[in-house]
Parts: sequence; structure tokens; C-alpha cells
Amino acid sequence: MRSALAAIRDLVPLRRLSKAEALDAAEAQAEALLRWLEVSGPPVPEDLIASLPHLQVERFQPDAAASRCNASAATQWSRGRWLIIINGATRIGRQRWSLAHELKHILDHPLETIVYAKDAAELREQAADYFAGCLLVPRRWLRAAWRSGIHDASVLARRFGVTRRAIRIRLLQTGLVDAKSHYIVKERDMNEALIDTAPAVANSPTPTKRAVIYLRVSTAKQADKDEDAEGYSLPAQREACLRRAEALGAEVV
Repeated sequence: MRSALAAIRDLVPLRRLSKAEALDAAEAQAEALLRWLEVSGPPVPEDLIASLPHLQVERFQPDAAASRCNASAATQWSRGRWLIIINGATRIGRQRWSLAHELKHILDHPLETIVYAKDAAELREQAADYFAGCLLVPRRWLRAAWRSGIHDASVLARRFGVTRRAIRIRLLQTGLVDAKSHYIVKERDMNEALIDTAPAVANSPTPTKRAVIYLRVSTAKQADKDEDAEGYSLPAQREACLRRAEALGAEVV
């Protein structure tokens, strides 16, 4: 088992990585881990991840005094094994994402000072999120489900065992939906969105108007990750602006 994990770590080049290189390496690691675990379809069993050597997974239920704490998970090395502590009050899909996210940090631990710059905390988090997406919602599986006619985000989320927001992110990352057209985002709350695909309009006229999108956050809470490197506020703002631009017949530049 140790040699297999070492082989997965070896997929990361031992040099300073660009963002594109870090994400490519994360996807390669996720695919290698799935092959090693012999998982051929969704959902990826959590117990297989938890059975990795020197790894222990525990959950905690925040008490009333800590109910305002929005931490999803944390990892520490303790007593000869990695301990991943997951917030059991969050959605099951979010818990599974947090487990995969923290696993990437464990894989990166011996390499952090080599592949990431000292001030690259954001890139480390992006790589961990991308790894989680690639492990739980692999590109090939998602495309196969999409080609089979499953376009409902709720159905996809149940199939892969993740949140609808995670599905939305993976649909965008894999190019199955376009950020400017072909889908409508219906916000249920600021933490999660449901995607309904919309057909492309044939022979649509070229927009003659141009629009510029301005995005901002006003509180620290809005900048929280929530499975997205941009937090939950900026993507929602972008999607609303894109819909407005489309309604006005304007092209976003």
C-alpha cells in the first residue's frame, strides 16, 4: 500500500508548479488512486478512502457554542497516522468532498515546500479542491452520464454522492456546460445551486452590445471557499451578471 501511495505522490513533478501544472497533477493523482482502489463507477465508496494506510477519519458534531464555526474539516498528524476530522453537521456530499480535499493535502505534505511557493496557499487549496472533484466526479464518468441523457443536477449529485454545487463546478470544469450560455442557474441559497440545462439557440445573432462584469465581496464570510476557490458569492454574482447580459443581448468582454 505504501508503494502505491508513493507512486501517486510521484505523479507530481518535483519542482515549482504553475497553476495549470498543479491542477493537471491533481487530476492524474485522482485517476491513479481510482485505478488503485479498483473503483469503476460512482459513487466512490468513502470506506475505501478511509482504509488507506496510516489514515483515520473521525466526525464531530459542533455544540451550540461552536455552531457559528463553518469549518468543514481539518487534518493533523497524530500518533503515527493522519487524522482527518470532518464536521458531521454538514451535508453528506460536503463531508465526502472535505474528505477528498484533505486527502490531497496529505498527499502534498512531503512536497509542499518544493512544488508550491511560500505564498501559494490559495493554489494549494485550489489543487485540493480540484483533486476532490476529479476523485469523486471523474471527468470520464461525468461525461458518460451526461451522454446518457442525465442532465439534472440533483440526479447527478445523488449518483456521485456530492452536492449540486460540486456538480455545477465539475460541469464547468469538464466543458459540459458553458459559463456564458446553455444553462440556467436557479439559486436555492447562497451555498448551493441547481443547474438546468437550456438548449442552444440556433443561428442566434451576434451581440452588438458589450458588457463588463464587476464582482465584489463585502464580508469575510462571502469569501469562504465552499468547494470553490472563489467562494460562494463571486460565482453567484457572475452567473447573475451573465444571465442579465444575455437578456440584454450583450457580449461579456
